Amino acid sequence: KNYQLKDIYLLKTDAEGMDYRILMNYDFSKYVKPMQILFEHNHMDGTFTVGKKYQSLMSKLEHFGYKMVIDANNYYRLGGSKADTLMELHI
Repeated sequence: KNYQLKDIYLLKTDAEGMDYRILMNYDFSKYVKPMQILFEHNHMDGTFTVGKKYQSLMSKLEHFGYKMVIDANNYYRLGGSKADTLMELHI
């Protein structure tokens, strides 16, 4: 808002378990929707745990038009981390 951004091509978070809070509090209906979102899911529901928070975040992102492009295992093979999920906006 302060910088009047028109496009965000990639939003990447790696906040050691706080990715859920960051993305759940981002108002996708009010602010620019990034074309891709790469976030760490590994600690979302506790240390090395994926569960309800991850599912809740995935539901929110899907509601706003995002689809999983690369899951953790495929991303790892491409040189990324097994702890990351890549979502892409499909409009």
